Amino acid sequence: MPNPPQRKARRALGAEHDLDALIRAAAFPRIPLDTCPHCHARLEDVRRDEMLGCPLCYAVFEAEVQRILA
Repeated sequence: MPNPPQRKARRALGAEHDLDALIRAAAFPRIPLDTCPHCHARLEDVRRDEMLGCPLCYAVFEAEVQRILA
């Protein structure tokens, strides 16, 4: 759990929920997902539109993002 100054900084940014979700996603082993657990964007949508739905999508669809950027 982050110490109080980190939590205060996150609240000040107004992004505590998104940052915590991203940190949790990075802490778990990479399991291929076809849907983002935060915004419910689907892998097929990311492939078709080449757009992500939220910051957590970068971690969830990491391999696809790398393919798109290559």
